[in-house]
Amino acid sequence: MILLAYYFFVAKQQFRIKKLLPFVVLWLSVIVFFLVLRSNVVSGTPPDFIFGISPFFQNLPTIPITLGKLILPFNLSTLPLFEPIFTTIGCVLLLLIGVVIYKKIKTKEWLPILGFGWFLLFIIPPMFFK
Repeated sequence: MILLAYYFFVAKQQFRIKKLLPFVVLWLSVIVFFLVLRSNVVSGTPPDFIFGISPFFQNLPTIPITLGKLILPFNLSTLPLFEPIFTTIGCVLLLLIGVVIYKKIKTKEWLPILGFGWFLLFIIPPMFFK
Protein backbone atom coordinates (compact mmCIF):
# COMPACT_ATOMS: atom_id res chain seq x y z
CA MET A 1 0.00 0.00 0.00
CA ILE A 2 2.90 2.34 0.75
CA LEU A 3 4.38 1.61 -2.68
CA LEU A 4 1.08 2.52 -4.32
CA ALA A 5 0.83 5.70 -2.25
CA TYR A 6 4.35 6.65 -3.35
CA TYR A 7 3.51 5.83 -6.96
CA PHE A 8 0.45 8.09 -7.04
CA PHE A 9 1.24 10.91 -4.61
CA VAL A 10 5.01 11.39 -4.62
CA ALA A 11 6.10 10.20 -8.07
CA LYS A 12 2.78 11.54 -9.45
CA GLN A 13 2.50 8.80 -12.04
CA GLN A 14 -0.73 8.22 -13.89
CA PHE A 15 -2.55 4.96 -13.35
CA ARG A 16 -1.19 2.38 -15.79
CA ILE A 17 -2.30 -1.14 -15.09
CA LYS A 18 0.55 -2.57 -17.21
CA LYS A 19 3.14 -0.97 -14.93
CA LEU A 20 1.40 -1.92 -11.67
CA LEU A 21 0.20 -5.42 -12.53
CA PRO A 22 3.57 -7.18 -11.94
CA PHE A 23 3.87 -5.58 -8.49
CA VAL A 24 0.29 -6.43 -7.54
CA VAL A 25 0.66 -10.05 -8.71
CA LEU A 26 3.99 -10.43 -6.91
CA TRP A 27 2.72 -9.02 -3.62
CA LEU A 28 -0.54 -10.97 -3.73
CA SER A 29 1.37 -14.19 -4.37
CA VAL A 30 3.73 -13.46 -1.47
CA ILE A 31 0.78 -12.72 0.85
CA VAL A 32 -1.05 -15.91 -0.18
CA PHE A 33 2.13 -17.96 0.24
CA PHE A 34 2.68 -16.48 3.70
CA LEU A 35 -0.91 -17.15 4.77
CA VAL A 36 -0.73 -20.77 3.54
CA LEU A 37 2.53 -21.38 5.43
CA ARG A 38 1.18 -19.65 8.53
CA SER A 39 -2.01 -21.71 8.52
CA ASN A 40 0.11 -24.88 8.55
CA VAL A 41 2.10 -23.69 11.56
CA VAL A 42 -0.40 -21.79 13.70
CA SER A 43 -3.26 -24.00 14.79
CA GLY A 44 -5.10 -21.85 17.32
CA THR A 45 -5.50 -18.23 18.20
CA PRO A 46 -4.17 -16.78 21.43
CA PRO A 47 -6.60 -15.44 24.05
CA ASP A 48 -7.95 -11.91 23.77
CA PHE A 49 -5.75 -10.55 26.55
CA ILE A 50 -2.60 -11.61 24.61
CA PHE A 51 -3.58 -10.74 21.04
CA GLY A 52 -6.20 -8.28 19.86
CA ILE A 53 -7.62 -4.83 20.28
CA SER A 54 -7.22 -4.70 24.06
CA PRO A 55 -3.41 -5.15 23.96
CA PHE A 56 -3.29 -2.62 21.09
CA PHE A 57 -4.87 0.08 23.25
CA GLN A 58 -2.62 -0.84 26.19
CA ASN A 59 0.40 -0.49 23.90
CA LEU A 60 -0.52 2.92 22.42
CA PRO A 61 2.27 4.65 24.42
CA THR A 62 4.70 2.64 22.28
CA ILE A 63 4.44 5.20 19.45
CA PRO A 64 5.60 8.27 21.43
CA ILE A 65 8.15 6.19 23.34
CA THR A 66 9.71 4.98 20.09
CA LEU A 67 9.81 8.55 18.78
CA GLY A 68 11.44 9.66 22.04
CA LYS A 69 14.05 6.92 21.73
CA LEU A 70 14.90 8.23 18.25
CA ILE A 71 15.93 11.54 19.84
CA LEU A 72 17.57 10.20 23.02
CA PRO A 73 18.84 6.71 22.16
CA PHE A 74 19.82 5.45 25.60
CA ASN A 75 18.28 2.71 27.74
CA LEU A 76 17.33 0.92 24.54
CA SER A 77 15.60 -2.44 24.77
CA THR A 78 13.82 -4.80 22.42
CA LEU A 79 10.49 -3.91 24.00
CA PRO A 80 9.66 -0.33 24.97
CA LEU A 81 9.96 0.53 28.62
CA PHE A 82 7.18 2.85 29.68
CA GLU A 83 9.24 5.69 31.14
CA PRO A 84 7.70 9.16 31.55
CA ILE A 85 10.63 11.09 30.03
CA PHE A 86 10.55 9.21 26.73
CA THR A 87 6.75 9.35 26.63
CA THR A 88 6.84 13.13 27.13
CA ILE A 89 9.52 13.68 24.49
CA GLY A 90 7.66 11.40 22.10
CA CYS A 91 4.35 13.21 22.66
CA VAL A 92 6.01 16.54 21.87
CA LEU A 93 7.53 15.03 18.72
CA LEU A 94 4.18 13.49 17.77
CA LEU A 95 2.58 16.91 18.11
CA LEU A 96 5.31 18.48 15.94
CA ILE A 97 4.93 15.73 13.33
CA GLY A 98 1.18 16.37 13.31
CA VAL A 99 1.77 20.08 12.65
CA VAL A 100 4.23 19.30 9.84
CA ILE A 101 1.83 16.80 8.28
CA TYR A 102 -1.00 19.34 8.47
CA LYS A 103 1.13 21.94 6.69
CA LYS A 104 2.33 19.46 4.07
CA ILE A 105 -1.25 18.40 3.29
CA LYS A 106 -2.09 22.04 2.55
CA THR A 107 0.86 22.34 0.14
CA LYS A 108 0.24 18.85 -1.32
CA GLU A 109 3.71 17.59 -0.43
CA TRP A 110 3.29 13.92 0.32
CA LEU A 111 6.80 12.62 1.07
CA PRO A 112 6.82 13.45 4.84
CA ILE A 113 3.37 11.90 5.20
CA LEU A 114 4.58 8.81 3.37
CA GLY A 115 7.61 8.62 5.68
CA PHE A 116 5.44 8.78 8.79
CA GLY A 117 3.18 6.13 7.27
CA TRP A 118 6.25 3.94 6.75
CA PHE A 119 7.18 4.42 10.41
CA LEU A 120 3.66 3.46 11.52
CA LEU A 121 3.66 0.44 9.20
CA PHE A 122 6.42 -1.13 11.26
CA ILE A 123 5.39 0.08 14.71
CA ILE A 124 1.66 -0.77 14.73
CA PRO A 125 1.52 -4.54 13.98
CA PRO A 126 3.49 -5.63 17.08
CA MET A 127 1.22 -3.45 19.21
CA PHE A 128 -1.55 -6.07 18.89
CA PHE A 129 0.48 -8.43 21.12
CA LYS A 130 0.89 -8.11 24.87
